Amino acid sequence: MRTEINLMGRLTVQRNGNVHHLSSPQARVAFARLALAGPNGVLRDELGETIWPFELPATWASALRSLISRLRTFVGSWRPEIAEPIVLSCGRYVLDLGPAADEEIVVDVRRAHHLVAAARTALADEANAEAAAFVDESLRCLRFQFMAEHDGEWVAEQRDVLTALRIAAMELGYRAAMAEHDHPRAVRIAKETVAVAPDRESAYRDLMSAHKAVGNRAEALHEYRRLQTILSEELGVDPSPETELVYLDLLGRAARPTGSDSSPADSRSNARSAPLGSSSRGAAGRAAASSQRSRRTVVTARSAPGRTGAPRVSHAEVLGAVSVLLRAGALQPIRTSSAGRGERHPGLLLHDAVAKDAMRSHPDLYWADGSALGQPAADRRIQVPGVGLKR
Repeated sequence: MRTEINLMGRLTVQRNGNVHHLSSPQARVAFARLALAGPNGVLRDELGETIWPFELPATWASALRSLISRLRTFVGSWRPEIAEPIVLSCGRYVLDLGPAADEEIVVDVRRAHHLVAAARTALADEANAEAAAFVDESLRCLRFQFMAEHDGEWVAEQRDVLTALRIAAMELGYRAAMAEHDHPRAVRIAKETVAVAPDRESAYRDLMSAHKAVGNRAEALHEYRRLQTILSEELGVDPSPETELVYLDLLGRAARPTGSDSSPADSRSNARSAPLGSSSRGAAGRAAASSQRSRRTVVTARSAPGRTGAPRVSHAEVLGAVSVLLRAGALQPIRTSSAGRGERHPGLLLHDAVAKDAMRSHPDLYWADGSALGQPAADRRIQVPGVGLKR
């Protein structure tokens, strides 16, 4: 015989094809606590604080006894063979539903924990389809709220645990979907994860990667912008390096360190764009310049080879690259290179793309050359080699 106790959503007990309900919110939360406690039971005082979380009534002891009596009647309606299903032993109330050999008792919350653990094991064994099935079954339970009509410390703790379990299940489901190349399913799961945990940065990374896998690059970039806004405006922080790597990948840029693998042209440009003070003569000056160059982030706008006109760089790419530059911690030069002559200088195009957004949020973005240092902030200039652009 099988008895199913469902604590998520509306509390129900199913046995022999019949569904049983508890009408009182206090009775429901008391039954839920006893059901999850198992054979260990719950201390009488703790059970009282669960039922009346904010203030115990003056007659709470007698009220608790009356409530326990109602729960015994409730259990007896579907387990009449048990004479006393709730016992008080050593100051603890224990829900006793009979020997496990006689009855299979399935509590949905416990089963959800087991299913998520099984999904994790299956995924580790590369049994992706099996892992996805475990995830789906766990989420059928975890998508409901626990004790929606009740508050209190114990209920809040259980909700936090179950929310974390739901997020873990969805992340496992995302990994299984990506491993099976079921990218539309991965997008759906990642969207649900973001909705449940809007401050979880890893969920946005998953959603960005899933959108890219489906071919929705613009939507992936939109999710990055949304995350960036949340982190900046609500928390005052920037996206993590892991998120920036996903973002740069969306832009089609390989993240690589500057230094030994830079091209000769980049090296010459770096030498021309050395920070102030790096022109000191002698070994000390050259070492300082080298150290500074190793920490620099450079934004480059290049025209398409063999063409004149607009450079091959989008507004989103420019803004994204400048944003990365700013978060690198140094206000560094913005340089350009052009493949042709006679066209509009790429530096002007770069300025047009960046000025409205970047200068509004980063008023100190400027080329730190000798002529700029002595000027008030309002008169500073963005300098591109060969071009001076008034702010």
